[in-house]
Amino acid sequence: MQETKSEMTTRDVLAFVQLLDRHNIGVYIDGGWGVDALLGRQTRVHSDLDIAVEHKDVPQIRALLEAQGYRDVPRDDTRDCNFVLGDDAGHLIDVHSYTFDAEGNLVFGVAYPYESLSGTGSIDGFPVKCISPEWMVDFHTGYPLDENDYQDVRLLCERFGIALPQEYSAFLERDLRAHRPDGAPPLPEGFVWPRYEGLSVGNLAATVGQALGATLPGVLPPLRGDLLGGLLDGARRVALVVIDALGWETLQDVMARHPDLIFHRLAAQGRLWPVTTTFLSTTNSVLSAIHTGRSPAEHGLLAYSLFLREWQMAVESITFSPIHRPFTGTLAEWGFEAETFLPVPAIGQLLAVQGIASCALTHDRFVKTPLSLMHHRGMQDVFGYATASDFWLTLRRILEQRRDEPCFVSAYWSAVDTLAHRLGPLDESADAEIVSLALLMEEIFFDRLTPAAREGTLLLLTADHGQITTPPESAILLDQHPALLDALFLPPLGEGRAPFFYVRNGKYEVVRQYLNEHFAGQFTFFSQDEILRSGLLGPGVPGAETRHRLGDIVGIAMGDAYFAPDAESVKNKPMLGRHGSLTPQEMLVPLLAVRLDR
Repeated sequence: MQETKSEMTTRDVLAFVQLLDRHNIGVYIDGGWGVDALLGRQTRVHSDLDIAVEHKDVPQIRALLEAQGYRDVPRDDTRDCNFVLGDDAGHLIDVHSYTFDAEGNLVFGVAYPYESLSGTGSIDGFPVKCISPEWMVDFHTGYPLDENDYQDVRLLCERFGIALPQEYSAFLERDLRAHRPDGAPPLPEGFVWPRYEGLSVGNLAATVGQALGATLPGVLPPLRGDLLGGLLDGARRVALVVIDALGWETLQDVMARHPDLIFHRLAAQGRLWPVTTTFLSTTNSVLSAIHTGRSPAEHGLLAYSLFLREWQMAVESITFSPIHRPFTGTLAEWGFEAETFLPVPAIGQLLAVQGIASCALTHDRFVKTPLSLMHHRGMQDVFGYATASDFWLTLRRILEQRRDEPCFVSAYWSAVDTLAHRLGPLDESADAEIVSLALLMEEIFFDRLTPAAREGTLLLLTADHGQITTPPESAILLDQHPALLDALFLPPLGEGRAPFFYVRNGKYEVVRQYLNEHFAGQFTFFSQDEILRSGLLGPGVPGAETRHRLGDIVGIAMGDAYFAPDAESVKNKPMLGRHGSLTPQEMLVPLLAVRLDR
């Protein structure tokens, strides 16, 4: 008969299974219906039913189906052990048969591993036998994959805690780019939504706690289980390396140009996925989310420059100094207490009360900054470094010294970000920096780490954000918009690509209209309430100061646009790479996870 398109419904499948049951013929459900049987619910329409049966039962199955009008459907791959039967209504049953000897060795037919025929599930509440979950996932690899494959495998991996096969990376990336939660505000096409529910760097704190057997109350959930699979099992140490501005697209480009880079080797040993950062996609905010496990809405350190209501001052939030006298440490001289600034505890504090040690590794110039003091609360040691070789050597020594105890190590590298700001993320310097860092990682850290230090150690490598090229001609010069500045009581703060506008009393509608009329093609604008309700800053109760720091209107850049004070600032301090917005270049970052003892 000729193949016709129809649907194998729940009723069709159960009628067939129960027919075989009445004749004492064992059957294992495979394919799409096998996935749904394992999940216990139908997830999509199925055009056929795949079954695995003993070859000795094939003649009887043929006879039973032929009595119901089924005939052979011609296929190029038809064999005695692999064929399709269909009826005039378009129902299709794809039969795969096998024969095992007494020892469980395959002697004929489709090469099902013996242990794969051990799954159980249900279809509309009726118990059935099916392919086991692990083998069902494995069977969905090694051929050109489609959307149905991805959805089947994703659901199985999430349900049974199986590692998502690396072949599905492109599907995950596509999902990250396209996702919008229910009730999300309209956003320009191409923006990436931060995935606080388990696909972002904000989920790292809970994942560290999960690996070390610690409970971290109040934090965002851990990373989705299918990303890491069994890498957390038996872990006793976690080393988290954050490479500032190592965007997902940047890393993919570098790896494509350098096939011998250690990142290939580590990805083959572990997992390499795209995930999102948090919003705003800027270091101060993201590192705060990583080190507290709380959303930006909760921790309140939203951007590089902020208005602090409690100080009645606009500050840069690394050394917490006035924006017109940055990096002077002024607030500390006036009594600013970094350790009490964030309204939520840091991961070091949460681990310490459970008897788990932690330490940090950052550049010498950052060790005692207020931002570092906030993030490193509760950590037993904070180590500084001067160069890339010093960075990897110190990280190796930390793991060697703490090889006999559970611990968490947080390490931060900033030079990729520095170069990308100065020369642009597509400049050769970024490639050179990443390659040299990887070579030193391989030579100084990875290849010299002792077996004792490797044992039980999980390495997580990620980034706080990526960067996008921002040429001088894309700058919006604020001094050319005096009517806008006159309606504000502060210059825009936040980030150049995600500015916060602080509006004078009675001027809100004037400012909102001005922004939409002049910059609608370069930015999209939201009120303070719209941003807080949207979920872009994450779940949880906003901190007491979050609303005041956010301003009255928030802009989010499209393309390569950004706000700058004037032409002189663009000329004298050019930044050819920036971040802070929701474009894929800024929002997508890598998550490389590998067990060093495997």
